[in-house]
Amino acid sequence: MNTEPSSVASSWAGSAAGNPAHRKERGHIAQRACEVCRRRKQKCDEEKPTCGYCSKTQLECDYGSPKPTKKDKTLVELLDLVTNINQHTSHIPEIYAQLLSLSDSIPAPLPTEGTSSSDGASSTATAQPSSQLGLPPHHQAARPYASAVNKMVVWPAVRQTLENVRPKIHGIQSIFQGPGSSSSVLLEQREDLRRLSRGGVESMGSHDRIVLGIAPDDPRPIQMTSISPHILADRVRIYFNTFNRIHPVLDRQYFMEVVFPGVLHNRFGEDAASTLLCLVMALAEVAIADVSGRGFSAFQGHQNGEPGDTTDEIEYRPPGIEFFNEARRRLGFSMGECSLENIQMYILAGLYYECCSRHMEFWRMTISASLACHALVASNSAELRAAHGDQICRAFWYCSMMETGIQLEFELPLTGLDKLEPSIQMPQFPDYVTTTNELLRAQMYNDRMSHFGEIFVYQISLRNLAVEIHDGLEQVAEAPAPTPGQTMPDADDLLRTTVDKLARQLEQWHSSLPGYLSWDRDLASTVYSAPELQPSGQWFYVQSMYAAEAMDGLHPAPMTNFIGPDMANPNANIGYPNSDDVLLAVMRSRYYYLEYLLYRPFAYKVLHEHPDNLSEADLSATTRFLHACVLWPVMVPPTSQHKRMIPCLYFWSQNILGALIILHLSLVNPMLSNIRQSHCRQGYEQEAELTVEWGIAWIRDLKDTDRTAQWCWTILKGLYRLDG
Repeated sequence: MNTEPSSVASSWAGSAAGNPAHRKERGHIAQRACEVCRRRKQKCDEEKPTCGYCSKTQLECDYGSPKPTKKDKTLVELLDLVTNINQHTSHIPEIYAQLLSLSDSIPAPLPTEGTSSSDGASSTATAQPSSQLGLPPHHQAARPYASAVNKMVVWPAVRQTLENVRPKIHGIQSIFQGPGSSSSVLLEQREDLRRLSRGGVESMGSHDRIVLGIAPDDPRPIQMTSISPHILADRVRIYFNTFNRIHPVLDRQYFMEVVFPGVLHNRFGEDAASTLLCLVMALAEVAIADVSGRGFSAFQGHQNGEPGDTTDEIEYRPPGIEFFNEARRRLGFSMGECSLENIQMYILAGLYYECCSRHMEFWRMTISASLACHALVASNSAELRAAHGDQICRAFWYCSMMETGIQLEFELPLTGLDKLEPSIQMPQFPDYVTTTNELLRAQMYNDRMSHFGEIFVYQISLRNLAVEIHDGLEQVAEAPAPTPGQTMPDADDLLRTTVDKLARQLEQWHSSLPGYLSWDRDLASTVYSAPELQPSGQWFYVQSMYAAEAMDGLHPAPMTNFIGPDMANPNANIGYPNSDDVLLAVMRSRYYYLEYLLYRPFAYKVLHEHPDNLSEADLSATTRFLHACVLWPVMVPPTSQHKRMIPCLYFWSQNILGALIILHLSLVNPMLSNIRQSHCRQGYEQEAELTVEWGIAWIRDLKDTDRTAQWCWTILKGLYRLDG
């Protein structure tokens, strides 16, 4: 009986089979038979190039392509692995260059408290030239691109200047936040302790009652239906003469002949049209307050809680808040509609929030308008061909313009509205008038005489140019560094080529302007008039380090027609405000901003690279940049006195701050100062001083009610040694 376990037996058998002494002699391993022998199914002698049978029968002998063996496949895999390694190692020079640029971006060490006591008397620290920042000649520093101003303040030269200011800027380190924090300034709006009043028209005081033609001692509670149609029409007229010329999302004839009568007939229901009329009333009150010269702080309201307690909310009562609250009460009933009025009410609600310096709420309302517009156009494109189709186009392009401005300054994502641009035409603003109402005809004629429609279309073109400039400069910044042996253009050539191309497009835009909208960009007299003409009210000019010299030369002309009669019918709108000059100022300022954005990379190069690396083209481009930093019409009084009319206050506040930082650096940085002194046009020094004066006044006027302006004021207060 065999008692050996089977496992042991099998193991012995395996080992015996593996022993060469027990292995059977292996015969010849056939490689591959020729095709003829394979068809015959006979053995082939495998002679090359012709086997014996094919040679004997004089047939064509074909062995075909040999199939890869396991060894061949392994070799192919090894070859692929080596190729992959070579591809990765080819990026080593680029990574090395990036590491060098990172080391160049580290700012110089700050002076210690013990060694900086002498700096306490100086207003600012002098920026070091590029050679003192450790950059050797012919070394190209990395030139990152970011459109947001709070990304510009972390440039090494700018950061060093701000950190060396004595006394120190309060909270300076919180300013230098990491990447991705561009929206932090916008998010800080949520920390505002000023709460908007929540009362509707029933909470109006006696003065407001009298203005609306309601007896102050009337015991009945006020409702929207308590206001006479004449007063309502009066406010609607003011809105269309002011806000709607700057943001022409409503059509005057359609509103007055369709929307307005429908709301009165329904006695202010809860539909989108009633909400829209309440918002028009609110913005009309804002326009009246703006023209009257009442500052932002005049509507601060009262504080809830004990006096001196800063933890409680402060009730803020801006002009028109009662009508705005009436709109907010109705907004929820129509927020889900997919209609033109739904888009328009979100737009107007956002405009009112922006007038109150509620930038977060403005952004949210703008996004809601964009999404509503996207839903309307995508779900029913036939709406674009309807009678109100041109209004949809206006609303679409308004949302696109606002989204672009928000993205440039806060780097917030888009809603996807830009993907519908190819299917949306430019607004037409038809010239024909079909109404028989003579007063309405006169008002529409004056709308055309203000050229608000043309200006809106030109601003859409500027928005498209802003997108191209932003994308072009981003591509330059993200372009890979050329590796040894490559013939790619270097970063400087690519930047100059891109900027030259975009500059030509800007020039073409300006050349396309008709004579009544064009201006001489290099002639100060197009912004100013004779020195003896001064704006009414010297209260505007604040005392600062520039006050003594800044006002000795050029003075702005007063906005004589900001309140005045319409042109065609003097009896139609006597005493009604209009926003024509503000409209022109905004368009021209956006042009200067795009020049400022386009040439800003050259300022980075001047501030951070060795002077030997600078070409004449670099100096010329930097000169263009310095010219673009001054005399933005929105900051020039008297336009700047009507800030509630100026769209996107946060955008202008932050970019005015950026321009003032650059103008300061152009005094303390040796290379930039040399360009300012030797290359800028005649009279530039006075223009720069006026720009600093008016820019500081802009931020000072907003700092108590606007969180963005507070952030800007924190920097300017230390940089320019300002009080307050």
